[in-house]
Amino acid sequence: MPVGSLSAYQAAVNWQDFNPINATLNSANFALKDHLKLYPNPVKNQLSIDTQSLTNATLDVLDINGNTLFKEPLDAATNTINTSHLSDGMYFFKISSEEGSATTKVIKI
Repeated sequence: MPVGSLSAYQAAVNWQDFNPINATLNSANFALKDHLKLYPNPVKNQLSIDTQSLTNATLDVLDINGNTLFKEPLDAATNTINTSHLSDGMYFFKISSEEGSATTKVIKI
């Protein structure tokens, strides 16, 4: 591994604590996680996301390099996301709403 590069695991650990919008963590982000439920994780073909009472929620799916793969609005209290087109591996599901944003690691099998 070249000097200065990170393994996929190290990059994922660093990324989970990083908010790419403003490069900070705040209490709103932690409180938002209390209103979210993503299951099953690991996921095979369909992931459910319960957003409860979030306003104007959207989902960004990112690869381990931080590239956005796709975006979707989360209109219902429970949303079903098709993951069958994703390769096996680790992804970041970032949910943003008027209440804040939260990013969760999701494993695709």
